[in-house]
Amino acid sequence: MAAGERFRTLGAVRLVYVESGGSTWELPADVRGRMNLKSVIMSNEVGFTKRRALILGINGIIAAVHLLRLGSYLQEGSYHLYYSYFSDIILPFGFYFLLCESERKVPVLRHWGAKLAITFLTPSIAETFQHFGIPVLGSTFDLLDYFMYALGAISAVMVDRLVFFRIFDFWPREKTEL
Repeated sequence: MAAGERFRTLGAVRLVYVESGGSTWELPADVRGRMNLKSVIMSNEVGFTKRRALILGINGIIAAVHLLRLGSYLQEGSYHLYYSYFSDIILPFGFYFLLCESERKVPVLRHWGAKLAITFLTPSIAETFQHFGIPVLGSTFDLLDYFMYALGAISAVMVDRLVFFRIFDFWPREKTEL
């Protein structure tokens, strides 16, 4: 492949996107055959831009909820649940999608299981440090936090794998479509 080429044809029908590091992935089936190479490149970049905007929007909403302190408007019982567990669910949810944004550059993240493991283990390790009295991302240990981290990470996987590709045409059905 010549220097500067980003796409190449393999066989007669497959177009494969080639990163500068050498990793490749196949273009979506609906793109192959009905678009010329220039429109494939433009379509793919527009899809990546929309995907990035959606991911930034999700994380922007999560940040806004925390900055606006929406939990302060809740009644006593709900207030305590919100401040104890809401962030433990929603932050891993947002973090999963930040990892989705990194899939193009880090091929191991293209599998949902890798993102799930990283999303769950990162706060869990911090929680374990808290158990031993080392304040990392907080200072109070709560065993239920592990469950909340898992709930947030699994919810993100479900939205990624079962919802987004049905709603958004730019969301890859298989991570080989990146």
